[in-house]
Amino acid sequence: MLQPYELVLLMMLGFIVKHTILDFWVQGRFPWMWMNKGKFMHPGGLAHSATHALGTWGLLAPFVEYFELYHGEYFLWERLLWVTLVFEFVVHYLTDYFKMKINAWRGWECNKSPYFWDLLGLDQLIHLMTYWFIITAWIGIAVRT
Repeated sequence: MLQPYELVLLMMLGFIVKHTILDFWVQGRFPWMWMNKGKFMHPGGLAHSATHALGTWGLLAPFVEYFELYHGEYFLWERLLWVTLVFEFVVHYLTDYFKMKINAWRGWECNKSPYFWDLLGLDQLIHLMTYWFIITAWIGIAVRT
């Protein structure tokens, strides 16, 4: 059985790799995603956030099996997975949407304003903090079951 700190490290590593692949390499190949994230409910922004939810499902599904094996309560982990997917989808979508809206409103562009980069850094920090919140919630529940 893994120790809680080992689970935290494995999960965070998985989230960082997933995020890098989906937020940069995959999204970068589909301009209709990143060009339209500032348009509320546009399929591009929705699809981008859906790829993150799907990636999180792929990352957390093995952990569901692990937690069920060592902590029981099958339906708890299944429900927590679905709540987590919805949570990440909504937070990721709104974070990206507001980043794009603020950049457009202020006229910040990558080659013209350092504030563009400040906002991009804040966007990435929010995404990483979202993953940290998910991990601490899962580990916190596991420790108590």
